[in-house]
Amino acid sequence: MHVSLVPVIDIVGEQKTKPTQLSVQSLRELGLTPNLLACRCAAVYYLASVHLF
Repeated sequence: MHVSLVPVIDIVGEQKTKPTQLSVQSLRELGLTPNLLACRCAAVYYLASVHLF
Protein backbone atom coordinates (compact mmCIF):
# COMPACT_ATOMS: atom_id res chain seq x y z
CA MET A 1 0.00 0.00 0.00
CA HIS A 2 1.31 3.43 -0.92
CA VAL A 3 -0.16 6.61 0.57
CA SER A 4 0.27 9.81 -1.42
CA LEU A 5 -0.89 13.40 -1.19
CA VAL A 6 -2.71 14.83 -4.21
CA PRO A 7 -2.28 18.60 -3.92
CA VAL A 8 -4.95 20.98 -5.17
CA ILE A 9 -3.90 24.28 -6.74
CA ASP A 10 -6.17 26.82 -4.99
CA ILE A 11 -6.25 29.37 -7.79
CA VAL A 12 -7.73 27.01 -10.40
CA GLY A 13 -8.90 24.19 -8.11
CA GLU A 14 -6.98 21.66 -10.19
CA GLN A 15 -5.68 18.42 -8.68
CA LYS A 16 -2.08 17.52 -9.41
CA THR A 17 -1.35 13.80 -9.75
CA LYS A 18 2.25 14.20 -10.92
CA PRO A 19 3.76 13.87 -7.39
CA THR A 20 1.96 10.53 -6.98
CA GLN A 21 3.11 9.37 -10.42
CA LEU A 22 6.72 10.25 -9.59
CA SER A 23 6.64 8.52 -6.20
CA VAL A 24 5.23 5.32 -7.74
CA GLN A 25 7.90 5.52 -10.45
CA SER A 26 10.59 5.82 -7.75
CA LEU A 27 9.21 2.78 -5.94
CA ARG A 28 9.21 0.77 -9.17
CA GLU A 29 12.84 1.71 -9.80
CA LEU A 30 13.62 0.14 -6.42
CA GLY A 31 11.78 -3.02 -7.44
CA LEU A 32 8.69 -2.33 -5.35
CA THR A 33 5.22 -2.22 -6.88
CA PRO A 34 2.37 -0.97 -4.68
CA ASN A 35 -0.75 -3.13 -4.78
CA LEU A 36 -2.93 -0.31 -3.54
CA LEU A 37 -2.71 3.49 -3.77
CA ALA A 38 -4.37 5.59 -1.08
CA CYS A 39 -4.52 9.20 -2.23
CA ARG A 40 -5.12 11.99 0.26
CA CYS A 41 -6.64 15.24 -0.94
CA ALA A 42 -8.00 18.39 0.70
CA ALA A 43 -10.98 18.44 -1.67
CA VAL A 44 -13.18 15.75 -3.21
CA TYR A 45 -11.02 13.58 -5.46
CA TYR A 46 -12.40 13.46 -8.99
CA LEU A 47 -12.55 9.99 -10.49
CA ALA A 48 -11.64 11.45 -13.88
CA SER A 49 -8.14 12.02 -12.44
CA VAL A 50 -7.62 8.27 -11.92
CA HIS A 51 -5.55 6.50 -14.55
CA LEU A 52 -5.27 2.73 -14.40
CA PHE A 53 -2.07 1.25 -15.68
